[in-house]
Amino acid sequence: MPKILGCSLHGQARRFPDRRIPVQIMKEITRQLLVRLAFLHNDCRVIHTDLHSKNICFDLRPDEVKRMAAGESADEVTPTITEEQPGNIRIIDFGVASYVDKHMTEIIQPEHLRAPEAFLGAPWGPSVDIWSLGCLVIEFVKGHVAFPGSASKKGTWTSEDDHLAQHMEVLGPMPAELLKRGTKTSQYFDEEGSLLRIPDLKLTSLERCIDGTRGILRRPHDMAAEEVPVFVDFLRGALTLDPDHRRSAKELLQHEWLRDVMSTTAADETGSDLAIRNHYDETKLEERGVESAVVTSALSEHGSKTHWTVDFFTEGGSLLTTHHVPR
Repeated sequence: MPKILGCSLHGQARRFPDRRIPVQIMKEITRQLLVRLAFLHNDCRVIHTDLHSKNICFDLRPDEVKRMAAGESADEVTPTITEEQPGNIRIIDFGVASYVDKHMTEIIQPEHLRAPEAFLGAPWGPSVDIWSLGCLVIEFVKGHVAFPGSASKKGTWTSEDDHLAQHMEVLGPMPAELLKRGTKTSQYFDEEGSLLRIPDLKLTSLERCIDGTRGILRRPHDMAAEEVPVFVDFLRGALTLDPDHRRSAKELLQHEWLRDVMSTTAADETGSDLAIRNHYDETKLEERGVESAVVTSALSEHGSKTHWTVDFFTEGGSLLTTHHVPR
């Protein structure tokens, strides 16, 4: 039976001034996204390719589902996320997903979240999802799209040209190795690695974009100055131009920027593993075709007691069933 979900991350962001989600909440959402992407990429060998804020939805409690059944909308019944209750997210809409070793299409990602290799027609893999995640983290920590890109009103350049220009203005020159791998490189770049239609770039840096002096470039008020270099380093790992050097979901989960939210969940995750083994007969699970179990929420309210929400998956990565294990 399909699980009924609440509003999306896009819907949650609209509830905050300037669509800027508080930093501590975004850390937990980022952690959850990375856990799910690590499972998709490593266990299922699947690339989502369409990760954006409307494809990230929040779980609902049974009483909230009943309210939806009575006619209220997902937006109405979904509680606003807080630092104490950041919610439990799920990545949805796998309609254009691809296998790691078999792509279903080469047309991937919304343009403002598209990785450089996808623009250039270079080989791509799970790291395109990591690029999208990095862009989303900037968008909701800062309250603006990371790389908006737009076509020239005079037709001098395309929106794709502008996206690539913005990538280079913030992150540095496009790596020569990546340009060599791209089947579409000649549509955008000359032999020297300069953009054909936007040769003069307005160079800045990721640090200035996060901790600037005015307007949308200003540091978020709830981010301490000493956190900026740590945050920037996290983003550099997710937004490395060459996908061969971009960090994986598993690697980013170990990053210092997420240390405080990881430490608060470590005990829960250790306890949840014991709860699963104590609650279920592993032999019976194998007979039912269960290959893996993933704890998707350490603090899920189910009825009047606190439970772990556990998704069980088949060897092929299909969701077999969802159970709620008492803590």
